[in-house]
Amino acid sequence: MEEVSLKGHFTHCLFKAEAYAVWNFIDNDEGRITLTGPLGHVTIDQEYTVFGHFVDHPRYGIQFKVSTLKKELPQSANGIVAYLSSANFKGIGKVTAQKIYDALGDEALTKIKDDSTILDELDLSKKQKEVLHEVLSQNIGFEDTFYSLITDGVSVSDINKIVALYKEDTKAILKEEPYRPYFDIYGISFRKCDAIAIKNGIAIDDVRREAALIHDVIKSLTFKSGDSYTDISSIEKELKVRQEICDVMSAIDNAISERSIVKEDERYYTKESYEDEFFIARYLFSINEETKCDIQEAIDDMNHIQGFSFDSDQKKAIEHFFDHRLSIITGGPGTGKTTIIKGIIDIIRKIDPLSNIHIVAPTGRAAKRIRELCDVDSSTIHSLLKWDKETNTFTHDASMPLDIDYLIIDEFSMVDTWLFRSLLSALISVKHLCVIGDEDQLPSVAPGDILHDLIDADIFPLTRLKKIHRQRDGSGIVELSQDVKEGLIRDDYGNEVIFIDEDEVIIKEKMIEMIKDLIDDGYDLNDIQVLSPMYKGDLGIDVLNMLMQEIFNPSAGELEYKNNYHIYRVDDKIIQLKNQRDDDVFNGDIGKIVEIDKDKDGYTILARFDDIYIDYYKETLANIALAYCISVHKAQGSEYPVVFFAFSKNHLHMLNRRLIYTALSRSSDRLVILGDMQTLKKGLKKKMPRRKTTLIKRLYDLIDDAL
Repeated sequence: MEEVSLKGHFTHCLFKAEAYAVWNFIDNDEGRITLTGPLGHVTIDQEYTVFGHFVDHPRYGIQFKVSTLKKELPQSANGIVAYLSSANFKGIGKVTAQKIYDALGDEALTKIKDDSTILDELDLSKKQKEVLHEVLSQNIGFEDTFYSLITDGVSVSDINKIVALYKEDTKAILKEEPYRPYFDIYGISFRKCDAIAIKNGIAIDDVRREAALIHDVIKSLTFKSGDSYTDISSIEKELKVRQEICDVMSAIDNAISERSIVKEDERYYTKESYEDEFFIARYLFSINEETKCDIQEAIDDMNHIQGFSFDSDQKKAIEHFFDHRLSIITGGPGTGKTTIIKGIIDIIRKIDPLSNIHIVAPTGRAAKRIRELCDVDSSTIHSLLKWDKETNTFTHDASMPLDIDYLIIDEFSMVDTWLFRSLLSALISVKHLCVIGDEDQLPSVAPGDILHDLIDADIFPLTRLKKIHRQRDGSGIVELSQDVKEGLIRDDYGNEVIFIDEDEVIIKEKMIEMIKDLIDDGYDLNDIQVLSPMYKGDLGIDVLNMLMQEIFNPSAGELEYKNNYHIYRVDDKIIQLKNQRDDDVFNGDIGKIVEIDKDKDGYTILARFDDIYIDYYKETLANIALAYCISVHKAQGSEYPVVFFAFSKNHLHMLNRRLIYTALSRSSDRLVILGDMQTLKKGLKKKMPRRKTTLIKRLYDLIDDAL
């Protein structure tokens, strides 16, 4: 079908979706015509040339289907004056627009676009000149870029990110460096850039493509494994899975020459991962020094006031904190980690009362718990650094450091390499840094195994807490956790631990019955947390969430929000899946839906997290999920009065000693274990493989260089 063109302007939109719209259009020759296509970013009353063809719609009649379009600069007195006095140019009215036309003539807009200094000849304000140059240089040509990208399958939100960064250079950059957005813009995947590049004639073996491809392969492999690097065998296997046919070593060499990856011996890193490890090693090596401080009197005063004595390990941990700039504390539940934090804070307030003390944790719930127990400023790491979710960057870094003298990082096993590097880069003048975590818990989701690396390096002051201080409520749970660390499990841990070894149907029935009894005893659903290793299966997260929702919050004929097979209702227990720093709600926070509304723009959910109310719209509804049952990973860093841990035989491949330990140590008062005990015991025998990192090597290399 022959492509034709029309020239005119858009008047009003009849229908609009993200990648499709219907507009009324006034053609200069033919009059009013209905246009369809990806028309989400056109400007009313701006002149365009549109390209496409006419179609006869069976319901709506003759329409013009747009394939691409081009924004035109008006070249007549009336057109130029109308254009410059439109809403596109804030601060410029008809009088000023006429003055510009009178001075520059029919080519006024082109002259300004090509050389903004021509405006210096006119009696205009600085702001007016800036507006003229900015709008003309950035907007002209945007629509054809938009069309090209959206027909390549790029979403409107991603297009906006690309254009916001590259501005008037967008088209040229995408033509010459089509994979640059993959490296420059958070959330722009290799796959998206690849679609653009290949459509525009980039060869499969193009150096630019291979550099991005190999980087993406290594990034994907390390994220799946949690390792800092990978090997050639894994790279070759992943390329086969992706059905990428290429000379692997040549592609790797191209990636190395383009500096997107780093090869060290037979290890392959993304450039970012390689640099993160080096930064962490150099920073920690630089602050690994003694700062002797006599705090014995302060400790004695605390013992006298509080009526108890720190045990030898607790006292050692406190002394290490003040005698060294960097110290490490590790221990399981009930070993007194929180007591040590309280002691450190009290001593700081006594000996250095004007200093800034802060505690951070990877999750909002962990930070809140520390804040309540220790009466000190605490936050998530992301919140402290002021994370920008759109760019995945932080406000605080080396150029804008944090004003903190004493920093304690709790739940440190969950901190990954990138996040730790980001935090350290903002700590220019910290006097003392302490990391606290349980070395037997699950490691971070993202690559890195920082806590184990710092412990195994054996060059930093370490306190390993072993004595159990929780002798009353929850002591049976602590004993169980201790046994699980050794790969053991007994049949009896007192009334606090209940085993239900039945088939899956009976397990679900008993779980619901027990939860109902707990609620009758005064607990609520926020005190009770069900955990499962996986989303799938009869005892998986999805099924248990639907089961509990129907029991504890059944449909009452009110408005519901449906997302695939998930249903959300007022009063549902929900979990936040992503950090929303601006709303002060973070990954892992548990809340409750208080209101659901629907209008022409879609659903809105109002949720409450403690004293904070958050509105969720179309863009953020995916950030919440039902939380009657959550994953073990999501529960890490949190503690609940009552925990139900449910699993099936089909979950065996997910079960290992560290996951089981993490799940069972989330409870403070009562723990119910529901599943096949033989499966649990098999899982206890499986040790999680040590992640492959080179942070220890970096530290040892620095020591050797210093000798």
